[in-house]
Amino acid sequence: MALALPRSLEMIIALLGILKSGAAYLPLDPEYPTERLRYMIADAKPVCLISLQQIAGRLGRSHHHEILLDDATVIETCGEISDKTQQTSNAQGRCFRPTQPTSSIHQAQQEYQKVSWFSMREC
Repeated sequence: MALALPRSLEMIIALLGILKSGAAYLPLDPEYPTERLRYMIADAKPVCLISLQQIAGRLGRSHHHEILLDDATVIETCGEISDKTQQTSNAQGRCFRPTQPTSSIHQAQQEYQKVSWFSMREC
């Protein structure tokens, strides 16, 4: 999987999701020149690209699947996954997940679960 995200919490969460799924990753720094990024993608031939729409547009279309974290479909799918996970956990009595996150650690854990599940499902 290729990971082309700016340095952020989303990048760390996506990286943890990739590693948790057992996949290898190709780190693509969005600050690299476009030609270098395209060369790296062409050389490594990743199966999947996790990025944002603006960054993915610079990379051009290739023969890989794209997960664009700011795409409306992906955001909606992740919301549905989070809702199902919360309902299942509460029904089984395993853990309580408040509807309003109380800390950034809780938010990071939820995002990690979404990316991990979504990356395993799509790629």
